[in-house]
Amino acid sequence: MTTPLAAKIAKEYGTPCAVIDMDRVERNIARIQKACDEAGVANRPHIKTHKNPMLAQLQIKAGAKGVTCQKLGEAEIMADAGIDNILISYNLLGDEKMARLGALQGKANVTVAADNSVVVGDLPKAAAASGRPLTVVVECDTGRKRAGVETPAEAIALAREIAASKGLAFAGFMLYPTETGWADAQKFYDEALAGVRAYGLDATIVSTGGTPNLKNLGKLKGGTEHRFGTYIYNDRMQVAAGVATWDDCALHVYSTVVQPRRPRARHPRCRLQDADLGHRRPRRPRPDPRTSRGQDRALRRGARLSRSVPQQHAAQCRRRGAGRAQSCLRRRQHDGRGRDGARRRDHRCVAGDGAGQAALAPAHPSRLPEQRNCAARLAPPATKAKPLRGDDALSTARSRSL
Repeated sequence: MTTPLAAKIAKEYGTPCAVIDMDRVERNIARIQKACDEAGVANRPHIKTHKNPMLAQLQIKAGAKGVTCQKLGEAEIMADAGIDNILISYNLLGDEKMARLGALQGKANVTVAADNSVVVGDLPKAAAASGRPLTVVVECDTGRKRAGVETPAEAIALAREIAASKGLAFAGFMLYPTETGWADAQKFYDEALAGVRAYGLDATIVSTGGTPNLKNLGKLKGGTEHRFGTYIYNDRMQVAAGVATWDDCALHVYSTVVQPRRPRARHPRCRLQDADLGHRRPRRPRPDPRTSRGQDRALRRGARLSRSVPQQHAAQCRRRGAGRAQSCLRRRQHDGRGRDGARRRDHRCVAGDGAGQAALAPAHPSRLPEQRNCAARLAPPATKAKPLRGDDALSTARSRSL
């Protein structure tokens, strides 16, 4: 579908082109900020959706207390833009990251999340580099199974370890409940809070998250802030979750159709589902065990290892001929060895009289085969040979002359 705006974008900017509707962006920011104010929960938007200092400043001007960043590099950009209150919601580890974190803490008030002792053990380096305490929250897994400590006991132990580390200050908990798991999240938090208070600690930050959790905003008793992310643009997921409408979607990608859609040609033997044509080649039916073919296959499967290779090929030739003269040429690498260590030679099976006669002969050097496994399926019980007809006898004679 072509619109005047799409035509203008294609002419002036080219396609594909991502376009942000700023009127919708401002409306989305105002709507979520109002919901946070009414629920009595601070808004700490997650900027990983847009990664744009200008949009982050719009969110803060609307009433957000700070921002959430997923990466250290995002936090550095936000700090350079003058944003002071930053939560980094992912584990940071390593000397290089600690040096950057220490420098960042000299520009802004930074809080970091941790969910294991290894990360906590590295964070004092950043605090020492900045010359002031670094606040840390414990990330808790309350149903997403992505990151975080999995039990309240682990959260309590990690909080005590943070408080005991030089240069670190325990600040609280960071949670990300599922849309239907807020009761479990409440139970987790209550137990963890009681545990840290028993050791003289307290949680000043209790952060929940997720735009789809707009319906649950304020349900966690003791929650102090919420991390919304996708709400600034919205998408199909938010529409499906019922927290946004199509009119709230602020980012669109304009593209140009350069070729009309047409059915794709399918390979005649393709057995995969064709997304365009919507049909599938039927499978070959399995042999019915009540028929002679099905019984023949069952007998072969049951006696697969009971004959030598020449006998197997002779039996295969007999089956294929079904009482008629028919030749079958099977070649093998003359200098190879089988699984049992026996010497292999190329061999030729000539069967047409029902007896399954086999003749071994070396292959011509210029026609050495690539196939190594020439073990054939075994035959059913031998049947009485039938007399050869004229054409079959001639075919057998030619085969024996090879």
